[in-house]
Amino acid sequence: MDALQGVEFYSGVIVPGLINCHSHIELSVLKGKIPENTGLTGFVKAIGAVRGEAGTEQIMAAASYQDSSMYSEGIIAVADICNSDVVFPVKKSGINYYNLAEVYGFGDNPEQIYIRGKSIKKKSEEYGMPSSVTPHSTYSVSDGLLNKIISEHHKNAPLSVHFLESQEEKELYRNKGALADRYREIEYNPDFLHYSSPVNRLIKSIPWDVPILLVHNTFVTGGEVDIIESHFSDVTWVVCPRSNKYIEGKLPDVELLLEKSCRIAIGTDSLASNYSLSMADEISFILDNFEIPFDKVIDFATVNGAKALKIDQWAGTFEVGKKPGAVLAENFECRSFRKII
Repeated sequence: MDALQGVEFYSGVIVPGLINCHSHIELSVLKGKIPENTGLTGFVKAIGAVRGEAGTEQIMAAASYQDSSMYSEGIIAVADICNSDVVFPVKKSGINYYNLAEVYGFGDNPEQIYIRGKSIKKKSEEYGMPSSVTPHSTYSVSDGLLNKIISEHHKNAPLSVHFLESQEEKELYRNKGALADRYREIEYNPDFLHYSSPVNRLIKSIPWDVPILLVHNTFVTGGEVDIIESHFSDVTWVVCPRSNKYIEGKLPDVELLLEKSCRIAIGTDSLASNYSLSMADEISFILDNFEIPFDKVIDFATVNGAKALKIDQWAGTFEVGKKPGAVLAENFECRSFRKII
């Protein structure tokens, strides 16, 4: 075969195109702006303090650079959280974006908040990119807003929820901890504490057949995993371990999720809480910090992500009729990736 015309040889392992199941590319301009180990409440405050400092041109330039970097590494699809449509022109690239128009907030008019998310969704679709309106988390949306999102949601479209990223989220449902203190500072009385836990709120508010991406899962327990898995028919556990280390100094129990036969995918989160949007860096970090075989981690980054985003008809695996692209994992440790097809 080595004598055939056009045959190329590579040193490494060829894998399908990579899928980043959680990113915020519009926050790329915040790289290095927020210190590590702030905890969730500190991080939220810091984001609010610096987010409005950059202009549109800076935001676009930073997003464009990261889009090119992800593409050259072999990332073929991204589930991207959007709080605006400002970087949508950048996303008309070689990457397939699924835009998650994220909403959050409280108050007496959830319809008004929802309309903002719906307008982002509409703009995404005008650019030819699929989209869903999605809640930020179990601690940052009122009951009225979450119910509005679910009532308007197409059940076959993915939702993405930041989930159990911090112990503070659990403490809030007991009206304790830093998040509860923060809400008291701003004189907000959460209307969802009667659910008693973030897990109960999810299973009592979101229908079983809605595809859901639960992102972070840093503080999830085995019992909570069992409850979630028994409720939802299509759940993906998205881990972003470098971001969790950056904010909380703690890692999700990826091995527990694997033992529970969960569908696990990988995200990079944003450059507000990470040093790169590199899936190679995320994969290397998982290999260094968990006892998980290389082939399993590659499944997290390929086929599992494809199933989560409903693109497994063309992505995720090498099969007849599919066009997932091809990525070279170089050197024996397979710690760097580059697109070859």
